[in-house]
Amino acid sequence: TQTRYPPGSTYKLILSIAALEEKIATPKTKFTCTGHFYYGNKDFLCHGGHGHGSINMTEAIEHSCNSYFYNLMFKVGLEVRAHYGDMFGFGKKTSIDLPDEQSAPLPTKTYFDTRYGEKGWTQGYLVSLAIGQGEMGASPLQMAAYTATIANKGTYHRPHLVKGYAETTTGQYIPLSYESRELPISDATFDAVRNGMKLVVESGTARRAQIPGVAVAGKTGTAQNPHGEDHAWFICFAPYENPQIAIAVLVENAGYGGTVAAPIAREMIDYYLNKRPQVNFSPEAAAAQSIAQVEN
Repeated sequence: TQTRYPPGSTYKLILSIAALEEKIATPKTKFTCTGHFYYGNKDFLCHGGHGHGSINMTEAIEHSCNSYFYNLMFKVGLEVRAHYGDMFGFGKKTSIDLPDEQSAPLPTKTYFDTRYGEKGWTQGYLVSLAIGQGEMGASPLQMAAYTATIANKGTYHRPHLVKGYAETTTGQYIPLSYESRELPISDATFDAVRNGMKLVVESGTARRAQIPGVAVAGKTGTAQNPHGEDHAWFICFAPYENPQIAIAVLVENAGYGGTVAAPIAREMIDYYLNKRPQVNFSPEAAAAQSIAQVEN
């Protein structure tokens, strides 16, 4: 809740959703990746300069093609990207029932104008933002809530730890309610992005997250770190058709998300779906048990 790191390529899904919803692109929209993207006098590489060729959005998600999203960012624009990021809870706290939560700003034109002055920044800042770098930050909890919202196709649930409490005098169980809101994003858009995420695990950058008999969907991210090794991200949900669990894994100073973070998520999902003891939990029963312990 207090960590703020660039989300890296995991944020490419927001850019995809924005482009699809605003009719700027379709899953079949193609850009050509030569391994290099030039803006001004700077050369931005895609995976060490290795090109993907002519590639569509689905393939770009699958293989995490930087060049594709550099191009897409200039089609979508800063303000539209920020609008969709706000929908998914970026730039603000999740309001989980824990103290001292932190959040990072969500870059907008107003943000840049305030920080650098109206002439103190250029459109070149969009290049880094396209791949979740630059003036971007998120906590693992924000990333997990974002992933869950994609998994369930548009219902954002405020994260929480406490389901309810027992009145001390009566023992009555009092359930607590938490915010849920529906995002104005179509099923078709979620279907397209979720399909790309499924391919990420099946044949893309996160094949190490595969679990026999379980369809996992995810997105890798490698966040640049000026002080050492890159930070490894992996966000995912499973099973694909009927999601039960959403996970965000961040490993500091560890390298590539697909190499380091994805196997951790795989083990967590495998345990949750296949290996953990199945316990029938009743909040009311737990409250009654708690009262009995206090009285005894």
